[in-house]
Amino acid sequence: GIKANTVEIELLETAAFDNFELTSKILEECQQLGVSIAIDDFGTGYASLHYLKNLPMDTLKIDKSFVIDLLHTSSSLSIIESSVGLARAFNVDLVAEGVESEEHGIILLQLGCTIAQGYVVAKAMPAENVIAWIASYKGFSSWPTTERLNDDQRTILYTSVAHRGWIYSFENFIKNNSSNPPQLDVSSCHLGQWINNCSAQEYLSHPEFKALQTLHTELHDYAGKLLLSNENERLAGIEKIKDFRHEILKKLDSLMCHCQ
Repeated sequence: GIKANTVEIELLETAAFDNFELTSKILEECQQLGVSIAIDDFGTGYASLHYLKNLPMDTLKIDKSFVIDLLHTSSSLSIIESSVGLARAFNVDLVAEGVESEEHGIILLQLGCTIAQGYVVAKAMPAENVIAWIASYKGFSSWPTTERLNDDQRTILYTSVAHRGWIYSFENFIKNNSSNPPQLDVSSCHLGQWINNCSAQEYLSHPEFKALQTLHTELHDYAGKLLLSNENERLAGIEKIKDFRHEILKKLDSLMCHCQ
C-alpha cells in the first residue's frame, strides 16, 4: 500500500561498489519501480568517476565529516564545491549531511548546495510528529536570501575559511592541543598572501580593505606577544584573538558584498 515514489533507498558509497555489476542491476530495477536511490556518506569511499557515472542514483549525500569541517578547513570547502559540480554533471540532487549551524547552511548555499540534513534542521523524530514539525518549522531568515557566489566572492570565502582555520590552529596550540603553532609571519598565512597579492582596484580603494590590513597586522603582532607570555595570560588572550577573528571576518564579508 506504499507508493514507490515515496520510498528512497540509501546505499553507503563503500557498499555500492563491492559488486558493481549486480548492484547496478538491482538499483536500476528499483528505479524502474519508481523508488529513488541515494548514495550515502559520499566522499569516504574510493568511487571512480566511471563508476559514479554508470551507477543508477538520484541523490548524492556528502559525508558529514566534510560538512562539519568546512567552517575552518579550506580542503573541505573544495570537496563540497567539487561535489556540487559532480552532482550537476550527473544531474542528481546533492544533500549536505551533518549541518549543525546557521553558518554551515550559509556557506553551503554560497557554494550551490541547497539541501541540508542535520541537527540544525531537526533531530530524528517519531513519524507522528513530522506533520506538526513541518507546519511549525521556520528555519533561518538568512538562508532564503543567500545566493551562490561569483568567482571573486568565492576567493574571499576561501580566504575567510582559511583565516578561521588559522585562528582554530592557534587556539589549539595555546591550549596545548597541538604541538605546532600556525604560520606567525604576517605575510605567509593565507590571508596575508591574499592581502599582499590583491591587485583589484575595487578592493584596494575600499576603506574596509585598509582596515583589514591594519587588523591583520595587529592580530599577528598580538599573537606573537601572546606566545611569549605565561600560561594564564595565554589562555586569557584567546578571547582577544577571537575578537580579532570576528572583526576580520566582518571586513571580508563587507568586501564580498562589494564585489556582487
